[in-house]
Order: sequence, then structure tokens, then C-alpha cells
Amino acid sequence: MKTRAPLKKLTILVLVAIWTSSTELRAANPQGDEQVTFSSHIASIIFDNCSGCHRPGQSGPFSLLTFEEVRRHSETIADVTRQRYMPPWKPIDTGIAYANHRSLSKDQIDAIASWVAADCPQGDPASQPAPPQYDDAWALGTPDLILKMDTPFRVPADGPDIYRSFVLPLQLPEDRWVKAIEMRPQARGVVHHALFFVDESGLARKQKERDDQPGLRGMNFLRGSGANFLQRPDRLARGLGGYVPGATPNRLPGDLARPLPAGSDIIVQTHFHPTGNHEGEKR
Repeated sequence: MKTRAPLKKLTILVLVAIWTSSTELRAANPQGDEQVTFSSHIASIIFDNCSGCHRPGQSGPFSLLTFEEVRRHSETIADVTRQRYMPPWKPIDTGIAYANHRSLSKDQIDAIASWVAADCPQGDPASQPAPPQYDDAWALGTPDLILKMDTPFRVPADGPDIYRSFVLPLQLPEDRWVKAIEMRPQARGVVHHALFFVDESGLARKQKERDDQPGLRGMNFLRGSGANFLQRPDRLARGLGGYVPGATPNRLPGDLARPLPAGSDIIVQTHFHPTGNHEGEKR
């Protein structure tokens, strides 16, 4: 039986970007007679749960790193947290504990609502926690393999959503195993989500579009691969996961890993949403 060499982590670098971070939740206690202030109660909620995406260069549409920035968007924050639209967290609370839980508690949501209703008092700036510091490090440490697009894909300022697939040749001489993937888009604001697939046939990389842009429209690589994928659907069923803005990369638990055959390519199927600005001019 052939032994497959382990691959601790495969990192896909599609476009140069900045690392996102999420930290542990800290609950504020708005109950009692104490006035809820930004420095004593709200800053820790925002810094721990919102600023990872709401900072320059990330997917959030505005920054939330200072009192003035949070106060400027306070009514929006109160509304989206009350509806549990933000922070993004789809599971409904049924008493089941999830890993990487990121929703706000009722006390935290009530604290934000009380603060906004009181006209957003700042409190004592000396008691305010320092804003989090971020860097460009990989979330899970140094990767074993980095893949990067040769040419950037330019997203127009406006128009309909775009679905584009990019082929990243691996050129691996032997089978490997994938424990985790981290995708780092340059223009995070235009990336709605991405899915990662394995192509063993090598046919997807031979397809070209006529628009002089890298990649393939939609999932045209399926049609181009023809009967090979129809006869061997397992060749594309080996998904390697996906990416959504704000998601924190995690290794698969225990000894779990996904196979990555020798000579295969990775296909990144990406959904772009124009934001009003031309994006992707740099790699």
C-alpha cells in the first residue's frame, strides 16, 4: 500500500491581502444602575467581535477601531446586532455548543442598545481597552505551500455579480493531504465567497476565455472537461472547503485531512460583488 506524505497545511494565496482575526467574546453587563459607556462596556464588544473585519483593507464597509468611528455607525450597529445579522453567525441557538462560536450574547446586544439609547456616552477614555493590533501573518502559521495567481482579475466598479473560476496548478510530484486552507484576496470587499475544488484531469487549465481576463466564466471548466468528469464525478467531488469574508481558517480536527492527488490542480470558484470601485488592479 502506498504511503501518502502528510501536508500540514495548504494555503491558497489568490490575491495579496491582510489577515483577519477574531478573538474570544467578552460579555458586558448593562444591568443595574451603572451607565453603559463606550470605554467600560462597548469597546470590548466591538474590538473582540467586529473590528477584525471592520478595519482598513478588510471586508467590512467601514472601520470600527475608534470611539468616533463606532459612534458614527452606532444606530446601524444597534440595528444589525438586534436582528443578529451581525456578527455573521448562521446557527440558531438550540443549546448545542459549536466550535468557533461568534454570535453576541443577549447581554451584549442589550448593552449596545442601551448605549445608543443614551446617546452613546464615551465614559472615561483612560479605562478604554486599546484597539486590537493586526499584522500580515498567516492565521495558522507558516504554510507548507502557497499558490498565487499570475495575473490579477479586475472587478468592475458596477454591474451584476460575477462568478469566475481560477485554475491554480500545483505541480505536486506525489500525493499529499490537506489539513487547512487560507485564502487571502487582495480586495476583500468584492469577494462574496469562494469554493475550492480538485481537478485531476488537467483539462480545466487548458480552457481560455476571450475577454483577456484570467480564469473561466462561472463553472465552465465542468463543460470543458467533458465526459471525464461525467464518468468520474469523484474527480471533482473532492472539495477542499471554501472561504467567506470574516471566516477564521481552522485545521481539520484530529487525523482528518483531504486528499490532494499528485499532478492535480486546484480550482477556485469565486463569487464577486461589485462595490462601486474598480478592484484587483494589484496582485
